[in-house]
Amino acid sequence: MHTTSTVSAAIFNDGKNYTGYGPSLLRLPKFQAFIAENFAKELALLPNAMIVPLGKTAGEIVQSLYDENHIGLDRCLVGFPHPSGANGHGVRFFAEGRDRSREQLQDWFS
Repeated sequence: MHTTSTVSAAIFNDGKNYTGYGPSLLRLPKFQAFIAENFAKELALLPNAMIVPLGKTAGEIVQSLYDENHIGLDRCLVGFPHPSGANGHGVRFFAEGRDRSREQLQDWFS
């Protein structure tokens, strides 16, 4: 298991800790470059690893890496909620994606 973050550095927005939304990291050229130069290269070092982005923002970043041909979605278990206590919809998101995730994992490990 290898744990990481899509942006493995502290991010501040208006002097406060970045919460993962507003503004979208994908709309900021500096962070787009950071993600491509760091996160995409980190994932390339683990070509046989299943990627489980936790939360909407991480899922959007993984989707963008797929759109740019950095990774294949067959190795990405998207749709998992972020485990933060501030995520009031986590249980619902997990339940909605449970069957799809189960099928994808069965395919991956078969």
